[in-house]
Amino acid sequence: MMGLFANLPVALAPAMGLNAFFAFVVVQAMGLPWQVGMGAIFWGAIGLLLLTIFRVRYWMIANIPVSLRVGITSGIGLFIGMMGLKNAGVIVANPETLVSIGNLTS
Repeated sequence: MMGLFANLPVALAPAMGLNAFFAFVVVQAMGLPWQVGMGAIFWGAIGLLLLTIFRVRYWMIANIPVSLRVGITSGIGLFIGMMGLKNAGVIVANPETLVSIGNLTS
């Protein structure tokens, strides 16, 4: 729906991180019913839908400078790449240099 209303090739949805937060923190750690977590995610989605319908999201994206948009996109790409390399064991934590090459023979 957002692609139709905003006329942008970018989709926006309640993030999976938000879902995980409500599943593990709100429901498990705080002991609230699962319906509370689902309701919060639902209302978050409604809020995003309203931002899309009233073109607030488009206005926000259009007013971010191009250099900042490119920087954000690059940073997200580098972050995803680092997580993949870490999960594959190609890079490991190092207290001296933050990261180093892992054991590539295992």
